[in-house]
Amino acid sequence: MALPLADYKARDLVGYGDQPPKVEWPGGARLAVNVVVNYEAGGEPCVDFGDPRCETAGIGSVRGEPGVRDLILESFFEYGSRVGVWRYLDIFQNHNIKASFLVVGHALEMNPEVAKAIGEAGHEPMDHGYRWGYAGSLTGRPREQEREMIRKNVETVRRLVGERPVGQFIGGATLQTRELLLEEGYLYDSNYTGGDLPIFVNVKGKKALLVPYSRVLNDGRFWRENGFILGEQYLRYGKELFDRLYEESAHTPKMMTMALHDRLCGQPGRAAAVEELIGYIKGHPGVWFARRDEIAKVWIEQFGSE
Repeated sequence: MALPLADYKARDLVGYGDQPPKVEWPGGARLAVNVVVNYEAGGEPCVDFGDPRCETAGIGSVRGEPGVRDLILESFFEYGSRVGVWRYLDIFQNHNIKASFLVVGHALEMNPEVAKAIGEAGHEPMDHGYRWGYAGSLTGRPREQEREMIRKNVETVRRLVGERPVGQFIGGATLQTRELLLEEGYLYDSNYTGGDLPIFVNVKGKKALLVPYSRVLNDGRFWRENGFILGEQYLRYGKELFDRLYEESAHTPKMMTMALHDRLCGQPGRAAAVEELIGYIKGHPGVWFARRDEIAKVWIEQFGSE
């Protein structure tokens, strides 16, 4: 079937409609499941790094007072790099699955052992910017400055992980960002939450692949009002999401994303819920746990030439 190809500058409120494409996942799988870990500690705004104020999103006490380090907030992020990420790596090894890690370049530079472990375990490094939060926002930046920021993170990740990122999700992405990712050789763009399946868009006469990212089954909801409080809530919602997609995938193959942060579900009780959810999903036949770049390659192979 010919897939829709909307222009990237125009809002597309139609998508696939009632005719989603029937992709053939490897091994005859009906549902592709991608686990994404946000690795950000050391990339967030911090006075110690020369930023005017510290990050305010999380457990802190100073709340962004100019020029003042927030030690509680800093340690909130540090838990992820010191403890949480290693807990995830153990879980993934125990279940023999490969994940995608949204890595911040500066964070990897501050903990190269994590970068080495990600690469040696065969996980995918994704581009999450050289810095994170307002310090890493690309909104309004001159084109060539944004290009250099993209290239800087590509080279940082390649040097420390051993593999360059071919996909990106970053706060503050713009139309300019989408153009630059294509120009800089990215395989896919995950600055998109508008569907359950990948989709192509027309970027200046070229096809650009959007692989959707989840803001729903995302443990970022543990620090937001009206979000998750207990690990059981992430687990319960994850099962509800999986069950629905699994049922639908009997007719049309689907994709599911589990989005995690090492400082959030890397905490012991929440990590137990994540591991239980992975085990629950693995207990169903026809599920393919895949890196995001693997999903992108399948999509391009099957639909890229149409």
